[in-house]
Amino acid sequence: SSDLVGTIKSYLPNQGFGFIQCDEIYAEYKADVFLHKIQVDENLQKRAYQGDKVRFMLELSKAGKPQARNVEHFVSEQWVSPTKNFVGRVKSYSPEKGFGFIGCEETYSTFGSDIFLHKNQAEAANLEKGHLVTFSVQVSEKGKPQARNVERFVPSSFMDGQAEDEVAAQMQSDEV
Repeated sequence: SSDLVGTIKSYLPNQGFGFIQCDEIYAEYKADVFLHKIQVDENLQKRAYQGDKVRFMLELSKAGKPQARNVEHFVSEQWVSPTKNFVGRVKSYSPEKGFGFIGCEETYSTFGSDIFLHKNQAEAANLEKGHLVTFSVQVSEKGKPQARNVERFVPSSFMDGQAEDEVAAQMQSDEV
């Protein structure tokens, strides 16, 4: 069966099960999708909360009831492509804590937060607070945006002086 997306309706870890609400499945089977503790422990890092969006495969029980398999947290794919690059500024970074944050208006409008900067990324690019950076975004399993492919950004100065005239001349000759 293909991937389905639903919302965790309930999960009771002490009882070992819960249910996923999926309108598509409910329309066909008149039942919510059974979510077993094994799926939560193995695929969701033992974390399943009411309201979490999940992607899953459907399997029917011996009694013909819908059950979730291969469950994973679902993050809307409309957020950002992992190949899209952004420009931002290191707002904070603490080597002692091992992380910091990058501020960027474009990503803030998408995620509603600054972008998490891990020490591996910060140290690889030799970053400090205030540095301009280019970066891509990867969404963590918890749905939080993290910086990847981080590099110091130094604005190009090739447009100064004579190069500017050459660029203008080239642009004019392209228009003819």
